[in-house]
Amino acid sequence: MLITQFFLPLLVSGALSSLAFAAQPTQNPFVAESEAYGVKDQADLDYLLLDNDGFKRAMQEVDPAYAAVLDEPRLVEVFGSERRWMTEGDKLRLKQQGFSFFDLTNFEEYEVKQSVASGDIPWPEVHMQSAVHDVIQSLSLASMKASLEVFTSFYNRFYRSDYGVRSSRWLFNRLLEIIASAPPSARLSLETFTHSFPQPTLIARFEPAGGRTASPHPPADALPIVILGAHQDSANYAFPHLRAPGADDDGSGAVVLLEAFAALVGAGFTPAGAVEFHWYAAEEGGLLGSQEVVREYVGAGRRVGAMVQFDGVAWVLPGSTPTVTLINTEVDASLTNWTIGLASTYCARPAKEGKLKPRQGSDHMAWHRAGFPAVYAAEGDPRVGEQNPWDHTVDDRWDVPEFSFDHAMEFAKLAVAFAVELGGWVV
Repeated sequence: MLITQFFLPLLVSGALSSLAFAAQPTQNPFVAESEAYGVKDQADLDYLLLDNDGFKRAMQEVDPAYAAVLDEPRLVEVFGSERRWMTEGDKLRLKQQGFSFFDLTNFEEYEVKQSVASGDIPWPEVHMQSAVHDVIQSLSLASMKASLEVFTSFYNRFYRSDYGVRSSRWLFNRLLEIIASAPPSARLSLETFTHSFPQPTLIARFEPAGGRTASPHPPADALPIVILGAHQDSANYAFPHLRAPGADDDGSGAVVLLEAFAALVGAGFTPAGAVEFHWYAAEEGGLLGSQEVVREYVGAGRRVGAMVQFDGVAWVLPGSTPTVTLINTEVDASLTNWTIGLASTYCARPAKEGKLKPRQGSDHMAWHRAGFPAVYAAEGDPRVGEQNPWDHTVDDRWDVPEFSFDHAMEFAKLAVAFAVELGGWVV
């Protein structure tokens, strides 16, 4: 198999010595964070990467705490391949080759716990058009752009870096501002779900109409939790502490959820069942943040009725017809079909199915593997080139012609519709 050549030698010296080439497109990306650790310029980094153990030496210069764990064993499953034991450093080398994966270390036991999943759900007929359209009218393109400008201004959003924490705190404070402006009748909560690494996952929750504790033992026919997700971290696959604006991956999904959440809060949304918005940490580290959230939900016996992930929703292939695409890789097929119908009802652009390339994935897979219905909304079909080729580089920016806030807005509409149609609205 093609993958084996990367697992044995992992192309240590070759992959690492290509770092300078991979990082050069627009600027020297190593200035801000690396200078604090004594690596003054790209030439210093290039020198560190010349010998066979260069990657570790570079990390020791830039991030000694992370360098200390690079030899720790991790159970890794490259998407589409068998899982196997390797090291934390091997994970970073896989990223340099463009591989995405599950890091399943300590997460094996929760998989496919069908007993806590919701089972077959008869997805409702779309019937909340008036309420959904009213909320959609308040979505703001200017607000979404302003949020993304700030979010991408952080040097990177690497989940182990100070920037990953600062960007998460900015997002948390923005959510607090939105909640502070909510009508008095709104029942809202905001949580920082902490992890062993610095960046937390953020969870904003619309409580059910009766309140969080109105029915500690809900009846069997109560609506399960509806979850809308995106990931907040970014990654430069050449080296994790390099510049990584992450405008499309996944700044676009993060601000789509932020805008949809703000519009629903402003409208006084009161669902019949809980509706949660999740901004996951460490998706780029192997779905680490979402897997910890899933494990807690499984352990607590929480019933999740539907989950949708928004990951990369703003890049449009030049010359193509922009579409709202639902990925059919590791998803619930019936919910995917229903969500395509939802997009056809509420979005101004056509909706279709798409399929991930080998070795691609996102946070919806953590929910899917635990037995919960989950789907994945994306900017286009990766198989035909409708995916941002600059993801995970310094050039994943919003100020390029291919980045479309108009396209992202269609996904904000879809997010509002998904929350209302599945969560219900108690007036």
